Amino acid sequence: VASENRIIVASAKTGKVHREIADVAAPRGITDAPDGSLLVSTAGSVVRIDPRSGKRTTVVRGLSDPHGLDIARGGGADNVLA
Repeated sequence: VASENRIIVASAKTGKVHREIADVAAPRGITDAPDGSLLVSTAGSVVRIDPRSGKRTTVVRGLSDPHGLDIARGGGADNVLA
């Protein structure tokens, strides 16, 4: 929920909310990573968030205003496209 600076993790099947992750600065785009973490584009960066613990790691800084995210897989490496 971008206007509230939070992410809601819910079941796609039932809609049941499993977790809310607060204090995510202006989340714009989100995708799931192969390791089960979430990659989130925020105002100027891409952040990896563990949906269970809420732990955050900045993956990329200094971006203009990323909105969409995807992961290009192959060649033994995963690349984040923002």
